Amino acid sequence: MRGGFLLSLLAGSVALVGLVVSLRIAARPASAVTPPPPTLLFTNDTMGFLQVACGCRGYGGVVERARLIHQLRNQGRPPLLVDAGNSLLGSPESLATQGRHILAVLNILGYAVCNISERDFRLGREVLRARMEEAAFPFVSANIVDAETGELFARPYAVRESRNVRFGFLGVTRQPRFLELRPEAQAELKGVRITDPREAIARYLPEVRGVSEVAVLLSYLPHDENIELASRFPGLDLILEGGNTPQEGVFQFEKGVAFASSADRGVHMGEIQFDMPRPGVVVPRAFFHDTRETGTAGPDERKHLTKAHNCDVCHFKDGRWSLEPLVSMQQMKSGQAGNCGKCH
Repeated sequence: MRGGFLLSLLAGSVALVGLVVSLRIAARPASAVTPPPPTLLFTNDTMGFLQVACGCRGYGGVVERARLIHQLRNQGRPPLLVDAGNSLLGSPESLATQGRHILAVLNILGYAVCNISERDFRLGREVLRARMEEAAFPFVSANIVDAETGELFARPYAVRESRNVRFGFLGVTRQPRFLELRPEAQAELKGVRITDPREAIARYLPEVRGVSEVAVLLSYLPHDENIELASRFPGLDLILEGGNTPQEGVFQFEKGVAFASSADRGVHMGEIQFDMPRPGVVVPRAFFHDTRETGTAGPDERKHLTKAHNCDVCHFKDGRWSLEPLVSMQQMKSGQAGNCGKCH
């Protein structure tokens, strides 16, 4: 599937929830024309879900995610796309394809960076390494190391620029809960070791601050531990949280740091707009976009979507998950082409 074609799919309304908090960053030299402020779009705990776009299980939302990205780009504010962890594996189709299907979508959408969580090792380190090599963007982690050599499994951080503001994305994750009592989790992590995230942040945050104006922690840690990190490391400006699986998007301000987390399985996509009221000051505002087609559909569409019970018949063929029937269904609904009558 071509990226431009996916990005031109279904338009729908979005549900927004906004909160505001101040965040200081170092000012860059003023230019003759002040560019629009940067925008981040973020996800976490999507677990490889795609299929909300056909209404099967109410999760995923990749088409709605693409629509939002395309809309922002058309408005002249192309977003930085980031994921806080647990993006690849969890849904049945993601396990069947070893994460290839969602990795292809992340490439098409144009993600800038993804954090590695302990849950991304469900099929072992070699499968994850293969997906990382196929990615058009970097995966980051500052506290996952090779069990034998102690070398980092991935780069610790990545720097990306948007609207003349440099963002440094530093990644950390937790140990699996009750690891010593879970042989299956130990097998998943065979060959790697997860170190203390505080030590990793202490080591790499000064580097991040030296090469960026905004330091963003992509953290797959419990919220209370993230609050501790905010107190311990005042150099952090924003913490995007995975692993806390809220039912709705959450944005709050504690210990001088902004925190944001989006709902799991791709139900929402978080947006953070960075307004710049004066030099040296950035005001982030968070919004959460509902990517469930069933959440924005009218009565006729909802009736249509409730019939979509046998999606795997079309979407999962020859051991591979395919987006092509999804595209056909969207064409059919828009009156273009396609015939999904036997299921829909």
